[in-house]
Amino acid sequence: MKLKYISGNNKSDIDHVEIHHYAPGMDITKEYELPAGLREFMDNFESMCRNFIKATELDHNNGEFYDALIERKTLQALKDLELQRLEHVQVFRDCIAAYRRGTKTKVEENLKTVLKDLEKTEKELVKYRNLYFKGTSMEEESL
Repeated sequence: MKLKYISGNNKSDIDHVEIHHYAPGMDITKEYELPAGLREFMDNFESMCRNFIKATELDHNNGEFYDALIERKTLQALKDLELQRLEHVQVFRDCIAAYRRGTKTKVEENLKTVLKDLEKTEKELVKYRNLYFKGTSMEEESL
């Protein structure tokens, strides 16, 4: 899974973790992304601060304003990431369910094939047993 921050043509990976999975016909295509609100906030943060300072005539180093703004946006981004996590968990559950259905179907098909082979082998065994005992005192027993 990758967490991406994309700004214009800039693309930088924040975190990268490989997720291996196997489910025939299914793919996990969705990646974690920075929530749109946080991405927009990060892109426009400097201009927002400059506009606020101009409008309120505060000094450039007003930490209380910036801290509160950053904290609020960070909490919202964490909530958005939790929603993404829940969606990803559901994708994994769907993959596991599909894998189990596929595995069960494959095992049932293999069982049918094995049972047919067993029946065929038993018929051949009876045929060969009859042939082996033909003309001997055990001929009637083998029938």
